[in-house]
Amino acid sequence: MRHQGYWRYLPNSYYLETIQEFSKLAKDNQNIEVQVFSESDTSENFTEFENQGYKMVLDGSLEEVWRGVMSADVFIMSKSSFSYLPAVLNFHGVIVYHPFWHKPSPGFQMVNRTFQRAAANRLKVLQEKCPS
Repeated sequence: MRHQGYWRYLPNSYYLETIQEFSKLAKDNQNIEVQVFSESDTSENFTEFENQGYKMVLDGSLEEVWRGVMSADVFIMSKSSFSYLPAVLNFHGVIVYHPFWHKPSPGFQMVNRTFQRAAANRLKVLQEKCPS
């Protein structure tokens, strides 16, 4: 789905690669807890996240999701207003931002262009498999 010239969807591969990249920054990445907030009704499954031992929070309440976002040490945003507002209210963590219709707040960290291009390429493949 497109909104203001941007495709809203980011493929799972984008999140997996970004999690891996930011996990390298942790002092002891063996003790990192990764929580993935999403909806169960999606075109991609969550097997790769589960295989990594990530905690899946599917169809969580607004309070649960926003509490998790606002308290996260690192939050990898989706391209949505739903994730943008609690990200702005996270005053202590690293917020990883992928360009979309909301401009980054001061302090947000832009995901690198390699990851942006890889996500765009993967999205094209998914669109070819599931034309609208």
